[in-house]
Amino acid sequence: MKYIIGIIIVLFTTSCSSVDIPQKERVGTIKKIELIITHDAIIDLNVFAGDVHVESSPDEQLRAEMTVECPSRNDECAERMAGLDFVSLNEGKHLTLSTNRDSFLQHFNAALRVKFYIPKSKQLNVKMDAGELSVNNIDSCLNVEMSAGEINIKMPNSMIASVELDTLVGEASLNVNGRHQKESRAWLVGEEVNWNQGIGSCQIKVDLQAGGISVDIAD
Repeated sequence: MKYIIGIIIVLFTTSCSSVDIPQKERVGTIKKIELIITHDAIIDLNVFAGDVHVESSPDEQLRAEMTVECPSRNDECAERMAGLDFVSLNEGKHLTLSTNRDSFLQHFNAALRVKFYIPKSKQLNVKMDAGELSVNNIDSCLNVEMSAGEINIKMPNSMIASVELDTLVGEASLNVNGRHQKESRAWLVGEEVNWNQGIGSCQIKVDLQAGGISVDIAD
């Protein structure tokens, strides 16, 4: 049921792209958070929907920035999103960073752009309902679950041992040093990629219900 809602969000956004959409304005200030984590921490990033970028942090701090926009002169959207902020939770080795809104109705008409800066960690887990996710050369093992959207990942060859990509509806591609790896079709609508010839110690695992996955591994 959850991934169906995500697909509806993406289709709604696409259908609106051809009409006259009001210009968006930023709501409030850019939200920021900084957290010091232990070296063996497992980081869980949970974002309902938006444009999410994940990059490396130069130190042991987990940093995040979030920009929220609403259509111009849409006071209802602006009031609803004014209280949006980060929420963090520590449970054992898990540090979870999310927002205080987790439903389609709470995000309706709003546009979120979130940047995460990740320190070296053994494991990074990302969960999203819908949107776009970009991961750029982080020093972490990676697990991604998304209902609907687009996922683009670039990782250093020295980090990766294996890659598992799976889409229920959509396409998945893996390139290792410029060479395309073979994929298999699932029921003619989805794709799977399984590769285990890496030289590193980490796994990339991506499970996407609907959309596209692109992974590039390079020296």
